[in-house]
Amino acid sequence: MTSAPKEIRMYPPAPDMDDEEINLGDLLGVLIESRWLIIGITLVALLAGAYNAYIAVPLYKADGLLQVEEKSSGLMNLDVTSMLETSTPVAGEIEILRSRSVLGAVVDNLKLDISAEPEFFSAIGAARSRRAPRDERPMIKVDTLDLPDSARGIAMKLVAANTGRYDLYDDTDTFLGSGAVGEV
Repeated sequence: MTSAPKEIRMYPPAPDMDDEEINLGDLLGVLIESRWLIIGITLVALLAGAYNAYIAVPLYKADGLLQVEEKSSGLMNLDVTSMLETSTPVAGEIEILRSRSVLGAVVDNLKLDISAEPEFFSAIGAARSRRAPRDERPMIKVDTLDLPDSARGIAMKLVAANTGRYDLYDDTDTFLGSGAVGEV
């Protein structure tokens, strides 16, 4: 009788206790060997963060609070059905504030429909302009801009021609007209 050969299983040797310990000397050696890579990555991240902080446009936010107090006439006029209503007296005031007539008047009074800013060739140029002293910054102020309805919503370019004069171009660089500063 021949018997089938027995299967022999080989197991890896049990790990030594020294293999599971962290060797701080080896870790320090890896850090020293990779020091230029670590320094390079740190410098690139630092430069990218500094560039982003330099060219970032400051953003400002404002919040408002509207407090409406409803006059109550005491317990004599207590109405149980009014307590069960889900509408609040503030909802009407919020709708008034959101209405076109109120917002349109605010836009007209603050001249928010006219956006004027100097043209820069790079983000760095715009950042340098924002950080320049106030009297050295390129400035443009447009108080009124009357256009026909067909020209509304089209980007326009205002170019300073010579002392006290300007030229107006549309978004396709077509000459529209010229004028003088301070004249209507």
